[in-house]
Amino acid sequence: MIQEVGVSFKDITRRKFMEIGIGVMGGFISATSAIPIIGFITSPSLKREEEKWIDIGAINDFPPGTYIKGIMESQVKDGWYLTKDRSLCWIKVDGDKIIAVSATCTHLGCNVYWDEASKNFKCPCHAGVYDPEGKVIKGPPPRALDRLQVKIEGERILVNSIPIPYKEGKNV
Repeated sequence: MIQEVGVSFKDITRRKFMEIGIGVMGGFISATSAIPIIGFITSPSLKREEEKWIDIGAINDFPPGTYIKGIMESQVKDGWYLTKDRSLCWIKVDGDKIIAVSATCTHLGCNVYWDEASKNFKCPCHAGVYDPEGKVIKGPPPRALDRLQVKIEGERILVNSIPIPYKEGKNV
């Protein structure tokens, strides 16, 4: 003979009712307090890097037809600390077109340099070589050098701090 297992409202005692009520309230409080804690822990990883336009110099400082090193200096807020960030880029003025290439090697982050004799970018760390567009010619780099957006305000060249991966035919 099979008996039905179940609880009717008549079988719930005052003590059982309080246990269920306290359990439900405790679960609700735990769930609502866990949401902000999880948000606090994960929010730094979800924040987008702030876009900054950095003044590199006057247009006249960059002679046309060759890459010249540009220094990007800006302030970075890290929690309560304000620090200076300094990185390099390569600027080429070619008529009315200005190209800005990140100087950071895509292999291990070394600074690449422009070799005027071979007309290539070279990484001194692991012999990576990039063509004038920033595409990999030889060595261990996994991808082309990043590009930087450029704009002109007055006679000054401004470069965006957020690099854009190089894409064939879609240059910045």
